[in-house]
Amino acid sequence: MADKRIVLKRKRMIIIAGILVLVLAGVFWTNPVLRYRNHQLSDAIQTLSHEKEMTFEEAVPFEWDYVYRFTPYTPKEDMEKKMGLNSRYVTEVKYDDKIQIYVVKDGKIVAFANEAASSKIAGQMPEVIKYGTNEKIL
Repeated sequence: MADKRIVLKRKRMIIIAGILVLVLAGVFWTNPVLRYRNHQLSDAIQTLSHEKEMTFEEAVPFEWDYVYRFTPYTPKEDMEKKMGLNSRYVTEVKYDDKIQIYVVKDGKIVAFANEAASSKIAGQMPEVIKYGTNEKIL
């Protein structure tokens, strides 16, 4: 009887430890701050596409140094070279109808988004925007 309790207790501890490992792996594998900023960036892009005149500085609610726009099929190596960084978040878009937007602060990507290449912002946005230039998008 006591042996069964010990075995069940061990099984519970192994299950709890396994769940804890999965939760911690999920937290470290996906950056919750980055996910939140990606959402904010998407909202900012939507705002920019509807406003007549607005800057990225006015629309993006977090700190940044540069915003980069890349057209479809731009190789990852070229994107990283232009931004001056290496990141697992940089990926080549292999669709004709998508552009990529990366927001960089202190040499690190702090947000990124895919945007329809046919959108207003894709056609009006320069390849690089430096914070402080107050460059109007539309």
